[in-house]
Amino acid sequence: MVYSPQEKQKMDALLEAFQEYVDNNAYYDIVYSKKAGFLRVCVGEGADQIYFPITGFEDMLGMFIDDFLLDEEHLAGHYLRRDYDHVRTLLIPILDKLGSNQVHALYIMEQRFEDCKARCEQMRQERLLLIRETEEVLEDLRKSVTP
Repeated sequence: MVYSPQEKQKMDALLEAFQEYVDNNAYYDIVYSKKAGFLRVCVGEGADQIYFPITGFEDMLGMFIDDFLLDEEHLAGHYLRRDYDHVRTLLIPILDKLGSNQVHALYIMEQRFEDCKARCEQMRQERLLLIRETEEVLEDLRKSVTP
């Protein structure tokens, strides 16, 4: 993937800001190829040769934000439980390293949080509907087997 010089510079700065996180991540690495651009390389059992292209600054930042949210979800021990304020406190010092791109990065972070909250709420509503439907079926079954 060919990036404009400005986009490549922004992505280099973003990767540098998140380098410690990437270095400590046991599941992937980020590499750069002049021909293919930035790639997320998944590592570990069964995933040694899986590559995902990173299309630009916003794509790379979104990936990092999603990773922090997943880490938070894992720490919470439950799917859909995320402490956005905690994730924000972890990300802001990293995003502070981006200089003139910091404000844009903070905006993207907040948008990503809002999108995530909306998806989680939709999933909760779908689960509640499924629970209600299941309860109705169970009630019908109870009525059919009781005299």
